[in-house]
Amino acid sequence: MSYYRLGLHSDVIRAYETGRDLGQAQAAEPQQPWLMLGKLLFGAALVGLGVALYKEHKFAQQSARVQHGYDSEPAIGRSLAKSGADVGLSPGSRGPVDIYAEWSSKRRWAIQAKSSRSGEPRWPGPAERHRLVDASRELDAQPVVALRRGTRTTYFDVITSERLYPARSAVEARL
Repeated sequence: MSYYRLGLHSDVIRAYETGRDLGQAQAAEPQQPWLMLGKLLFGAALVGLGVALYKEHKFAQQSARVQHGYDSEPAIGRSLAKSGADVGLSPGSRGPVDIYAEWSSKRRWAIQAKSSRSGEPRWPGPAERHRLVDASRELDAQPVVALRRGTRTTYFDVITSERLYPARSAVEARL
């Protein structure tokens, strides 16, 4: 009779064949304490090395992505300056307003810049849009999202989602 057909676990089969009680613990080979400590430290070192390599990899990916966003803000600012605006960039890009643009007609934009190296830039979430609207009220400016894909930038009013054109603001400044 095959024990495997009965679906018995191998420990049960060995206990049956040897006549040993299942409750008895099988004696493990004694190990030296320093050897056990060495194995533990080696395992911890491997885990630590793996975690450090993973974090470095993720940091490099994130820092390249964030650096692309930081690089796009001055490019957007230069583009707005060419259209006749006085431009101010937020240091560190930590607040809701990344770029502040004002034309001589006193038209003001408080801009949140979003960029993407590949694909479409992400539209800001509701909380981010709310902070931008609040900050633009304090600055007496129109809240604007600048979506930059590659070298092309499009501007949208945050409240109405209407597409905006900075060149029109420059034309208004001349009138």
